[in-house]
Amino acid sequence: DLYYFAEKIFMDDLMDKVIDIIQADHRRMGQHVGDVAILDIYKKTHNRSKLRAYAVSNVSNYLLNHNKEWCTGYFGRLKNCPDFFTDFFHYQVKHLKENALKLKSSNFNTRDYEPCEFHSHKNPEDCYLHAAK
Repeated sequence: DLYYFAEKIFMDDLMDKVIDIIQADHRRMGQHVGDVAILDIYKKTHNRSKLRAYAVSNVSNYLLNHNKEWCTGYFGRLKNCPDFFTDFFHYQVKHLKENALKLKSSNFNTRDYEPCEFHSHKNPEDCYLHAAK
């Protein structure tokens, strides 16, 4: 909820810190953005939200590790969220080559994200990560 609040009042620095914590938790626990969280994210954020972008990327990479039945169930629970599917398929097209290479290899690890990939700041110099150095 803190991310949603920060997004509504345009607090880029807070959004960036919260999304970094979310990413770190998912990476540490080997988890993905669940279907209930996806529904919540799409209900509470705008269509250019970096949290949406992260969720789609996270789910896209995580799904490479699952069988058809699991994926069908996951997507079935999101059937009332057409914006997610639009974003998901745009992501697939954008990253088609990268995902095809993952499918050919035995390495299904999710890709590493750039430090500011899902940040909202306008200029890299404005990033709290750069200010900390």
